[in-house]
Amino acid sequence: MNYDGLEFFNAAEVEETRRGVRMYRFPRAVCDAMGAPLDDGVNRFGRYVSQTTTGCEIRFVTDGDRARIALTSLDFDGYVQVFCGDFLYYSGYDYQFPVKKDRVTVIELKRPKMFDSMNPELQRISFAPQVWRVMSGINMTLAMVEFEGFGFSVRPPKAEEVPEKTLLCYGTSLTYGACASAQGVAYVQLLGRLLGCNILNKAMGGSCMNESEVADYFVSGREQFDGVFLENSVNMGRSVELYRERASYLLQQLTAAYPEIPIYCVTCYPNQYNMVGNCAVPCRKSTDSEEGRTLDQKDVIMRELAESYPSCRVIEGADMMDHSTDLTMDGIHLSDYGHIRVAQNLAQRIIL
Repeated sequence: MNYDGLEFFNAAEVEETRRGVRMYRFPRAVCDAMGAPLDDGVNRFGRYVSQTTTGCEIRFVTDGDRARIALTSLDFDGYVQVFCGDFLYYSGYDYQFPVKKDRVTVIELKRPKMFDSMNPELQRISFAPQVWRVMSGINMTLAMVEFEGFGFSVRPPKAEEVPEKTLLCYGTSLTYGACASAQGVAYVQLLGRLLGCNILNKAMGGSCMNESEVADYFVSGREQFDGVFLENSVNMGRSVELYRERASYLLQQLTAAYPEIPIYCVTCYPNQYNMVGNCAVPCRKSTDSEEGRTLDQKDVIMRELAESYPSCRVIEGADMMDHSTDLTMDGIHLSDYGHIRVAQNLAQRIIL
């Protein structure tokens, strides 16, 4: 959405507060409905996670050769990355900019001189080089304290300056970007780079509960997208039938509202609980643990549901990883290398 000459991308709403202009990835009403109880009574922390600004961007184009933006975090210390089009911005000192809770970080943005002499064909893959993009990291709620354009015109990017297509991504902490050294290295952001598309990162780290409110929001028309990526089977614990019910509703809503849009449903990525012999990861049988059996059951449900709709495509998570060392030492989350390999493998199977 646009605000005061800027585009707040991946934000459903913005709110002016005494601490700055904050972004909501989901509408506030949807955030407040998150964390639907499971059949064992557990209520996860989705109401917090939905308000984090993971993958949100402040985008703008200015006629000037520089701009200044002041940022803060409303909850936890985090960071932002800045991109000048497709190029990661390097100030000469920093390429990640720390943003601390209740403290103001001021970032000076200067147009790179190399663009003056560089072949225009080498300046762009997806984004025009004049588009500034300030991207929020994970586990924080970013707010803009002040923007200074030094008297030059400032506007949101035009359609021809950004990717033509957009992929909506809904998933767990892996899609959220957990354990990537930066949000720009998270596999969904790398996937956007490889596919040449925008990424709406609506993932819910540790709290991807497939609430009906989420499904209803996705089909409300408030978000515009050309494809859907779902990685949503891990966070619902042992609630196998509840997972079937909620995942079924999500797919019913999406396919009814957008019958021509491709929906890619990925089964669980290999982890310490479900590593099986038919994937590239050296492993044991998933039936060795209750957690592994539950993940297997959810994968079966996802395949069955996806087969019910012609627009749905199943991607086997086991085919996306090359080796167990794609994981961090917790045996669940992807390392930077794992994020890279998963993005590369997904890009060969997703068409928008």
